[in-house]
Amino acid sequence: MASVANSNRTEGAAARELILELKRHSNNTLKAGQQATSIPPYNLKLVRQCLDDFHSTYQKLDDAFRASEGEKPSLESRPSMKYWQSILERQKRCLLAYHHHRMMMLKQRVVEGDEQDLMSLTTNEYEQDFVTQYQSLRQRYLAAVLPDASHDHVLNKDLPPPASSSQGNALQVRCCKTLGQVVLESGRAVTLIRGSVLYLPRQDVLEFLKDGTLECIEGEEVDF
Repeated sequence: MASVANSNRTEGAAARELILELKRHSNNTLKAGQQATSIPPYNLKLVRQCLDDFHSTYQKLDDAFRASEGEKPSLESRPSMKYWQSILERQKRCLLAYHHHRMMMLKQRVVEGDEQDLMSLTTNEYEQDFVTQYQSLRQRYLAAVLPDASHDHVLNKDLPPPASSSQGNALQVRCCKTLGQVVLESGRAVTLIRGSVLYLPRQDVLEFLKDGTLECIEGEEVDF
């Protein structure tokens, strides 16, 4: 167990550094007064080191398991196996967190940035491909649900309620199903989460009331 304790200082260090790199970049960006969603260069060298460490850790765990020759691991070997398993899970979480955070920053910049600057967001070819596909997906979605709307700002900004959605023509409803973000008939985007209570224009909620996605709060009346 002494060797395991000593290795605790180095195992998973590369994965931890990936997360710290994002944190340092975020702090430095805020101190410099720059855009909070600016994206640091993709650290391919460190990602490859993490993957090498991941495979190395898996091999150590596999060797420990094979040493039991298919039998139930001994009490003496279980702490070591548990340790390598925890290191393996930590390395995986750090890699996933690093790429997920970068993905969310890229999506945010696609929404906020100018089209000419999109391909300069990252030098990683896979991330560039993601940016291109995500932008195309947004454009197809807008063309499908809002064919007459201005595609430049519909998803970028909260649309003001239409004139017809005054309080006298609105309903208080409760969401019975989770659908995520949807664009209503009026062009307004809302997030439907089960249990949430919303105050929406009558015309926007009729279809959702019919299919059971929404229900009227007691005291409200609606004619289909």
